[in-house]
Amino acid sequence: TVEIQGSNVNLVNGTIKMYKGGKTLRVTATNGAVKQEAEHEIWADQVEIKALNGIQLDNAGRSSVACNNRFGKLVLQNTSDDVVLGNHGSSEWDVVFADGTKAKNIYLHNHADGAVNAIKTQGAIVASGRVNLTNDEAADIQGASAVTAGTIEMKAGASIVNTGDLTSAIMTKIAAAKDVTNGNVKSDGTVDLTATVGGVLIIG
Repeated sequence: TVEIQGSNVNLVNGTIKMYKGGKTLRVTATNGAVKQEAEHEIWADQVEIKALNGIQLDNAGRSSVACNNRFGKLVLQNTSDDVVLGNHGSSEWDVVFADGTKAKNIYLHNHADGAVNAIKTQGAIVASGRVNLTNDEAADIQGASAVTAGTIEMKAGASIVNTGDLTSAIMTKIAAAKDVTNGNVKSDGTVDLTATVGGVLIIG
């Protein structure tokens, strides 16, 4: 295990490579946020991130590819502010939301890499504002996560299969190139469930 800890953690440049080695990268911001600058990359199979005030790991402002992080399993624990995550790897991206994790907005974006890799979520996904899950690959978004937010958006290049309930105050919009399967869908605003090729199944 490699550990990085500070009041705030800002990853500025270079690459942390622990990919395909089975080791764990643990990054902890004890009083603030974990952030990543444009030219920093993380290649790791097992990553644990803990912060009080936000997690931003998406190579923000990068001038070449949109994102070049390569994650396997990513475990998150956060209390406030935004969680913004970008992945450009070729293996399944498993994102675990630890108990009690919440944020203002949550964005998960799996960028196209040529390989077909799914996003899988575990744990409750809770945001006061927006939750946005996007898979640019011709692959699924899968999970058993209950999602609660003002606005919920999911978009996948294949199917979306989530057995947890979706609860939104403003809007829920789910769009899959194939099938949509989900638990109960509740909203005080609008609901839009689209399966381009296939069907929509509510299993709540």
